[in-house]
Parts: sequence; structure tokens; C-alpha cells
Amino acid sequence: MFSKIKIGDMAKLNQLSIQTLRYYDEKNLLKPIEVDSATGFRYYSIEQSSLLDTIQLLKALHFSLEEIRSFLYDDTNEQSLEQLLIKKQLVMREQIQELTNQMRWINHFQKGKQILESTEGETKIVVTSFARRNFYLYRIPKNVYEMSEGEYEFYLRSFKNQLKEKDFRGIFSCVGTVMNHRDFLNGHFSSKQMFLEKQIIPLEGFQTYEAKNGLYAVMYCKGFKNELTVLHYFREALLIDFADDYQVVGDYLCEVVDEFPEQAREGKREMLIRMQVRVEKK
Repeated sequence: MFSKIKIGDMAKLNQLSIQTLRYYDEKNLLKPIEVDSATGFRYYSIEQSSLLDTIQLLKALHFSLEEIRSFLYDDTNEQSLEQLLIKKQLVMREQIQELTNQMRWINHFQKGKQILESTEGETKIVVTSFARRNFYLYRIPKNVYEMSEGEYEFYLRSFKNQLKEKDFRGIFSCVGTVMNHRDFLNGHFSSKQMFLEKQIIPLEGFQTYEAKNGLYAVMYCKGFKNELTVLHYFREALLIDFADDYQVVGDYLCEVVDEFPEQAREGKREMLIRMQVRVEKK
């Protein structure tokens, strides 16, 4: 009864389609034990189900059919199943890192929207605490605050391309800038450093910047064009209204916390900026 099974019955027993078994035959993965020369009907043996289970298992682990065929039938292939699984495990770990990174950025954008809604129209400074943060750092030859929008976009491309040369596989978005705290205090607004938050997938050989944990004076503004105007107010408020309680001890960070893709179709880069500088209580 089980030594010669019609293709339809074999497919039903293994919860596969007839088309799948035909395809496996074409790909030399699972050949029928007999093909009727007159009718072309394919017949299988129940014992071949173990091979089908192996094929389905490897497919579930995202091995390609070519990889499966090579493992099963290529005598020159010296890799054991264990070696193949170790390789696949490494690939899957990278995929998990990529998915984790994508989830972090989705959460990042969602938080940005929430911040935008809660701070819309506000011009106040708050002092809050941040954990240590690490960024990829990119130095540029021109002061960001003296750039046109076109120049700004050009240096963003340069930053992105240099990351790509280092095999960066993360998400390039929400690029910020750093200003030395002395320049900030002196009102000499100059920034020649761009940064991007470090991501889950490690990137070797790229300069980094660390924003230390501690208290930060924070204010929000919307748009690349508006930052310089608001920056004057931000600095003066810190040096006058907050001077009795806090002193500036860190660099000024222009951290982009959200971008608005709906503006991109009009050739505009709109963003929500978190203006911040590390402070200490006096």
C-alpha cells in the first residue's frame, strides 16, 4: 500500500501541493520512484516522506532550494548540516539586529510625533536627565549655520556615503550637529560636526562622539531655518534666567528627533529639533 503512492496522495499525506512535488522533481530535490511511461503519472514511496521533512525543515530555516539540493546530493560539498546551521545562525543574528534596529527607529519616530504634539507652540526650556548616548561623528569643512539648504543636503550625502564605505547597514535619518560648549557660551555659533545615533549593527573604524549622562537644558524648535533664531534665545535664557541655578558644562547638541516625510515630495526637509546642552547644578 505504501510502496507506490500516487502524487496526489503523497502530497496530501505531507500537506503539500501537487505542484510543489512536481517542482521538487524538476529541481532534482525529490524524484518519484517511478514515472508511468504511458500516462506520465508520478509515484512515490512513503519512506520518501523523511526526505520531504528534511527539505521542509531547511526551507523553514530559509535555506534556498539550491543550498538544500547541494547539501543532499552534491558529493563534493563537504559541509555538514551542523556547519550549515552555524552559518545560518550568523545570518539570522544579523537579521535580528536589523529588525531590532528598525523597531528602534519606528519607536524613535513615534516618540518624535508625541514630542511635537506636546511641545507645539512652546518656547520654554526644561531641565531633564539623559542616559549616555553614542553617535557616529562626521567632520565637515563649513559651518552648518552658514550653509544654504542645498549645501546642507550635499554634506548629508557626504556623511551618508562615508558611512556606506564602512559597510553601514543602518537607517540614515535624523542627523544632528555638535557645537563646542565654548563657542556656544561665547555666542559664536559654529558647528562643523554632524552626528548620527549609533545603531544596533556595529560599525568599525568610524569616529564616534559620546554625549555623557546627566542633566540637560532642553528646548524644541521646528525646522532647519528656525534653529539659528531660536538658538540666540536658548543661549540667553540659559545665561540669564538659569544662571543662578545651573552652569553649562557640555557641548551644544542639535539633535533631530523627528523628520516629516510628507514634506519630502515638495523638496523640503522638515524636522523637529531638540536643542540641548549638558548642565550642572551650582
